[in-house]
Amino acid sequence: MIRGDNLWVRVEEKTLLAGVSLTIAPGEVVAIVGPNGAGKSTLLRVLCGELRPAEGEVWMNGRPLSAWPRRERAQIRAVLPQDSTLNFPFLALEVVLMGRLPHIRSTESPRDYAIARAALTEVGLEHLEHRLYPTLSGGGTPTGPTGPGAGANMGIFSTGWALSIPRRANYQPRFGLST
Repeated sequence: MIRGDNLWVRVEEKTLLAGVSLTIAPGEVVAIVGPNGAGKSTLLRVLCGELRPAEGEVWMNGRPLSAWPRRERAQIRAVLPQDSTLNFPFLALEVVLMGRLPHIRSTESPRDYAIARAALTEVGLEHLEHRLYPTLSGGGTPTGPTGPGAGANMGIFSTGWALSIPRRANYQPRFGLST
């Protein structure tokens, strides 16, 4: 679960967020909607830990987000920014494997490849495994279901900002693989 309590963000004299509180349960899909400049991206930057609030606190799984080491944070949740450019000739499978980086000690293991392939299968895109990333349509890009978050054991993502946390604190891949 991720929770923001009374979040305030100020830049110089301007208030970007004023007392925002919300809770997002594991597996829940939430849309943050509003006009340009309303603070949607700022809120997401605060929730993922990229931006510290002037006041308030963000909690993940009952613990302040600031208390989580970055590696542990990355192993528990995936964040896909609104604008992500990846123009190198990576294969779709390699892009999904990027989501495994927080779990990899030296090089990718057969288990990492199995998880990445299972993520592609989970979203019905296993046929794209050997396609070059730059040739994929929006649904197969980093903010789509073949993005790095797919290989992070976090869930399925859509375009735009995505912040995903597991369905439960001790989340294991749903792909039938043991840890």
